[in-house]
Amino acid sequence: MNVMHTVILFQVCLGAEAEDKFHMVEVEGLTYDGKTTKVPLAVLKPSVLPSVSHLGGFEITPPVTFRLQSGSGPVYISGQHFISDDEDDDEYVFILFIYLFI
Repeated sequence: MNVMHTVILFQVCLGAEAEDKFHMVEVEGLTYDGKTTKVPLAVLKPSVLPSVSHLGGFEITPPVTFRLQSGSGPVYISGQHFISDDEDDDEYVFILFIYLFI
């Protein structure tokens, strides 16, 4: 059994009650060679850029960790978690919609 997991992110947005300062969301995952890496996903500010909805199909393979590196939020992240199983040449794909709050 060969099970593949993929997380595809769609949008990162601030909650209505977020303070008017910069809020940086960081994502931590593994590189192709298994090393941990951290990168900024979005830097948001309510009066300038309250949301990012064009992440270009940002894909990451779990495990993945999201952190609010600066600011106090709240920040909402939406996307899909794809789980595929290609056993017996029949591919099964399970799609779970994810909504995270940090």
